[in-house]
Amino acid sequence: DDCWPGMWEKLRDLTPVPESEATAWSPKLKVQFAALDALAFLAGDSALVSAVAQELVTIGIKFAAKGVAERLRDRAWALLGLLTTAQPELVWLYAREGHQARAAQTSMAAPQPTMPLLVDVGGAALAE
Repeated sequence: DDCWPGMWEKLRDLTPVPESEATAWSPKLKVQFAALDALAFLAGDSALVSAVAQELVTIGIKFAAKGVAERLRDRAWALLGLLTTAQPELVWLYAREGHQARAAQTSMAAPQPTMPLLVDVGGAALAE
């Protein structure tokens, strides 16, 4: 509970290590991997993470994006999988947001507003 605000701030602002830079087990990759691994572990206890589930979903989506280092994507998908077990509607809502934004861009329809937390973490790039 005490460390979440700092962790959220760091993960929100971090640029995920791309796959092209993941051949070396760099300190940046290690930090991101460890953070996602710890969050995935904690997400196994829904009571523990329920207050920050929305933020965790956005972090998961951010690090599950195409082009992100495969190791990070694996941890992000593990995090999203555990969150789906505890709060399936929330994960669906965020996944749906990305799908609608992509559909709006390809159909030339007016773009749908994006979710503020998703934009905050840079997850809006998933809609491109």
